[in-house]
Amino acid sequence: MNLVVVSNRVARGKANEPMTGGLAAALLPIVENSGAIWVGSSGRVRDGGQEPFAEIEALGAGALAMLDLPAAHYGGYYEGFANSALWPAMHSRPDLIRATHDDYLSYREVNAFMARALLRFRKKDAAFWVQDYHFLALGAELRDLGVTEPVGFFLHTPWPARNVIDGVPHARELIEAM
Repeated sequence: MNLVVVSNRVARGKANEPMTGGLAAALLPIVENSGAIWVGSSGRVRDGGQEPFAEIEALGAGALAMLDLPAAHYGGYYEGFANSALWPAMHSRPDLIRATHDDYLSYREVNAFMARALLRFRKKDAAFWVQDYHFLALGAELRDLGVTEPVGFFLHTPWPARNVIDGVPHARELIEAM
């Protein structure tokens, strides 16, 4: 099986330094030893309607693939919907939920962008393992592109209570997309 791990950001290990962060500490050795590829944001944005560009860096038997996300949608996706609507919901803070319709559209556009980027790493025996609330809609976007390989999802927090998640704009659509 060819494992493709997807998260908002990709962590790079530093020689002779302890690993910080649970996801990085868990995934970097798996990628390095198994041949998996870990795909996520480079932390940079790119203008225009260009196709996804990935900077790929070898890591032992595996690799890290860092994508420049679309500049036009990054703010609405990250600061907007992911961190102003979903983060508060996932941390049981409905009083902090704020998002515009445009933020939601940017969130969906970045999920669609990531799905298109992942096609590059698709093999017949691939499995996609999606991490956290930044990509709740990614599974549906992959299916819309014809991906039939397994898609798993891991949420790093407990799912919020119904009265909390109902406060997130478009919650029903996101649940259905998962």
